[in-house]
Amino acid sequence: PVLDRVLASANVTDRGLVCAPVDAAGRSRLDEMRMHSWAEIHQMGRALAGGLQAAGVAPGDAVAVLAGAPLEVAPLVQAIWMSGASVTMVHHPTGRSDPTAWAADTADVLSSIGASTLVVGSPFEAAFEDFRTDTGLRCLRLEELAGAAVGHVAIPDESQVAFLQLTSGSTGRPRAVTISYRNIDANMRAELHQAQPGVTPSFF
Repeated sequence: PVLDRVLASANVTDRGLVCAPVDAAGRSRLDEMRMHSWAEIHQMGRALAGGLQAAGVAPGDAVAVLAGAPLEVAPLVQAIWMSGASVTMVHHPTGRSDPTAWAADTADVLSSIGASTLVVGSPFEAAFEDFRTDTGLRCLRLEELAGAAVGHVAIPDESQVAFLQLTSGSTGRPRAVTISYRNIDANMRAELHQAQPGVTPSFF
């Protein structure tokens, strides 16, 4: 099961996520790129799970994420799953997006998926207050979640929703595609089956 793989990652120190931090404009600072082990990511996730749970996130909730830094997103997804909730990655604005229209469209999407919570991280912190005021959702700053006590792990049923994956919205409002833990596990098993001899895929 997916969450078993997540929990097992607590002991993986020789593989992990290679990434760079992002600046305020969302650009990767490539000169600071390095590997963060899955054990490190997992420990960050456990702390974020504690923050989510202390804020009221509960099993069955739909949690939307507005963040672009890989080192924030990876542990946050683990934290949301460990809290028994589902993840939706909110579409980012582009350089041509009208900020007001993007915010309104995003609020509509959050309503349509029944989101209870929006977590805002880099490089979108400036949008936090607007979403907190306009959506009525539980809005959380990602940076403020990390200092909490380690959260507990809610083991989900494999049929439970893990992701609400948004479509591109190119023909209208984005729609959410339901992806269960069983769907993700099947995808992982397929990748393992197709892996070349001697190559071990790394799953967080």
